[in-house]
Amino acid sequence: RQGFHGEASFHGGCRGPATRQDQLIQDTAAVMRLLETALVLNDEKGNSTRELEKLKVWNEKLEAEVLMLEGEAIDLRGKQENYIAQLLEIREMKAALDK
Repeated sequence: RQGFHGEASFHGGCRGPATRQDQLIQDTAAVMRLLETALVLNDEKGNSTRELEKLKVWNEKLEAEVLMLEGEAIDLRGKQENYIAQLLEIREMKAALDK
């Protein structure tokens, strides 16, 4: 860069072409590292999103299974109550017949 009166003002002093080229190479390398990092992070985000979708589907399946099992448990409790009522009735009838 040229300063106000034509003097070199890049970082306050004269820099030769090799030094400027070295700085450009370093800057380019830094930009490449940033791009690589951005690509990795973007890929990880994509993987995380896919994994989240898989987990949501798995969670929905588990919720459906829980509902089914709760229904079966309610049905079995009802059957148990019926069997207990029948057992008590049979015991009462047997006691009445034994008299």
